[in-house]
Amino acid sequence: MGGFNLALSALNVLLLFNIGGFETEAQWATLLIFNAMAHGSQFFGNAPMALQNRSGGGLWNFFKGVMLLIFVLDFTLMVANAGFAAWLLLA
Repeated sequence: MGGFNLALSALNVLLLFNIGGFETEAQWATLLIFNAMAHGSQFFGNAPMALQNRSGGGLWNFFKGVMLLIFVLDFTLMVANAGFAAWLLLA
């Protein structure tokens, strides 16, 4: 995990343990939207390379091992965070 991702992960863990710091659904949704954007930028940044893999190109293989896990997790967490934020804001 890169230094920036590690710092953001630590921030999220600290914020989650400070539950009293969030009093409204909009505050929780803000954190979730931020996380959805972070995971989305990773996913969409890697999508062109993954598409190159489908035609036999690309610098590394996205559809094996750890890269596949990271690629799938980024997409899943992007959708989950965005969906939960929308649910909080629309409920």
